[in-house]
Amino acid sequence: IQHYLIWHHDGRRWRMGASMMGPDWTHWNGAVDAIMNKLGTMVNDIEMRRKLKKM
Repeated sequence: IQHYLIWHHDGRRWRMGASMMGPDWTHWNGAVDAIMNKLGTMVNDIEMRRKLKKM
């Protein structure tokens, strides 16, 4: 689900900002938001699943 949210919602922001010639807007309102929030959450989820599998 996280992959879909990143691709669909944040990817749309990245594409629209780039097509509107707004690289600064694209960077701060698309890429940074996705990296800091969603990818961080996804990494934590993956680490937790790995720890649970080791138990």
